[in-house]
Amino acid sequence: MKVVAYARVSSKEQSNTNALEQQIDRLKVAGAEEVFFDVESGYKGRRRESLEKVMELVRSRQVETVLVTRVDRLSRKSKEAFSLIEEFIQSGVILKCLDEPLDLSSAAGKMAAGMMVIFSQHHSDQKSEAVRHGWEHLRRQGIAMNPPFGYIKVNDRLALDTREFLCLTATKEVKTRAAIAREMVTAYLDKKTMRLGLRVINEKYGIQTYAHDGSGRRAGGRVARDMFRFSVPGYAGWLKNPVLRGHTAYLRKQQKLSDWVVVPDTHPEHRLMSDEEYGFIQNNIEHNSQTRGYGSVRQRYPLSGLVFCGECRCTCYSCSSLKNRNSTERNYYYQCKNWRSRGCSQSKLIRMDYIESDVIATLMKRAESLADMAAAGIEIKPVSPELIKLHQQLTTLEGLGDNPAIATAIDQIRSQIRVKESEQLQDMSYRSERWKYLECFRDTDFYSGLSEEDKITFYRFLVDKVVVLNGEVKEIRLKI
Repeated sequence: MKVVAYARVSSKEQSNTNALEQQIDRLKVAGAEEVFFDVESGYKGRRRESLEKVMELVRSRQVETVLVTRVDRLSRKSKEAFSLIEEFIQSGVILKCLDEPLDLSSAAGKMAAGMMVIFSQHHSDQKSEAVRHGWEHLRRQGIAMNPPFGYIKVNDRLALDTREFLCLTATKEVKTRAAIAREMVTAYLDKKTMRLGLRVINEKYGIQTYAHDGSGRRAGGRVARDMFRFSVPGYAGWLKNPVLRGHTAYLRKQQKLSDWVVVPDTHPEHRLMSDEEYGFIQNNIEHNSQTRGYGSVRQRYPLSGLVFCGECRCTCYSCSSLKNRNSTERNYYYQCKNWRSRGCSQSKLIRMDYIESDVIATLMKRAESLADMAAAGIEIKPVSPELIKLHQQLTTLEGLGDNPAIATAIDQIRSQIRVKESEQLQDMSYRSERWKYLECFRDTDFYSGLSEEDKITFYRFLVDKVVVLNGEVKEIRLKI
């Protein structure tokens, strides 16, 4: 039975230094016949392939001893570390630490191992707390961090990166990251899908991905050699980044995009997209997620992806049939997709042209209503319940007196208010863009001159959903 070892560093930066090399060398000198290693955090609970291989050897008793430099190399999370130590005890495999006395064969040794695990967890918690306080300090100071592609940090503020970046060999044209970033925005606005937008950029700049790195070893994923590269999800996240609209954004890696802390209008002179463009992009991405992509078969018709069953609330799919046996012309319908698998009782079809007639009538009626309100001098302004609630919380905190904790809470509330007010202004700007589209429907002949592609664009901007039930339109929800 052999002696194996396990080494771990938390990041690629550490693996590029001699930290990992030192661990492996020490373990080999201590008698390890084979060393397994991972480059991954021991705190985040992510899958570590090499550790799993070591534990499989332990469970099957194919090894006599496992060497590590310290217990926290196995894990920094106490629950996981206790579980791993328990597996060593049950299997009878010896766990030996080079820097810490460890003996799992006695009660005192088990207690000492438990204390080491607790101290490791405590150390990691302290580091996380320090990082969190650091981010909070940066937010309070308004210092920019982690500029996205197309931007650079100058004197703690974000600015467009206008440094020379690459040269196109065909035209000898020198490009900056900022110029390419704007092309990426334009590509999506033109093509209206992530994949087609990326195709434009990748073909123009010759970006290709390879399954191996330069050394011939298989890389952990496809990589682009010596070039900038975006995946489809990465492209979507980049387009949604508030920095591109002139705001400073703070986001920890494990958080969602909705958890961004945004400081509005910190660099408006360095915008890559307008609020109107962002409104279109956001609306388009949401619509594509429902209809599986712009221009696909399922979205061949203007209202595809917007028609929902009133019984099960699922999307209705398109279908067609011949008008009669002697005709080549077809009628087109929508039907609940769940009826086909008999997951819904709504089997009735409803013709597309009937739905469109009702939608156009609703749009014309809403256009006239808004025009009458504008003529009467009535201001149409959205009300944000969240903003009202934040102002109420701020008033309550300001009446509690002077206290450092209260002052910190007040600063946080004020920061949230600034973000919500910025979002409300963006929403108003986007609404004004929708009003321009809606106003066209005051002309009764306007719709008849639209192409199928134009109809899709107008419906995306103006229609939220159409609910049908028993072959009839029951509800039409507009976005304005």
